[in-house]
Amino acid sequence: MGVPIVHSHEKLPENDADVIIEEDVWTGTNVVILKGVTIGRGSVVAAGAVVNKSCPPYSILGGVPAKVLKYRFTVDEIIEHESKIYRHEDRYSRKDLESSRSIKFQ
Repeated sequence: MGVPIVHSHEKLPENDADVIIEEDVWTGTNVVILKGVTIGRGSVVAAGAVVNKSCPPYSILGGVPAKVLKYRFTVDEIIEHESKIYRHEDRYSRKDLESSRSIKFQ
C-alpha cells in the first residue's frame, strides 16, 4: 500500500501455482492458461481460449472461459491409440478415462 505498481516487485506464493501441459497437446494462438491448471494429454485448445480449470485427457476446449466442447476420441479409440504409441505402464486405463469424463470440468 502506498507504492506505485511499477515499483512493486512482491510475488506472493498464493498467487503462484504450476501450469502442467501434458504430452501431445495442441494450443491455438493467444491461449491463456491460468495458474494451477493441467491440460490433459492429447487435448486441443482453441485459439483465444482462457483456460481457468483443468481438463481431462483427449478433450477439445474452447471459449472464455474455456469449457470441454467434446472429446477427440471415444474411450475405446483412446485405448487403441495409446496401445500403439505408449508403453503399457504409461497408458490410461479404461476406468481412469471413464472417471475423468464423468467429472464436470466446465
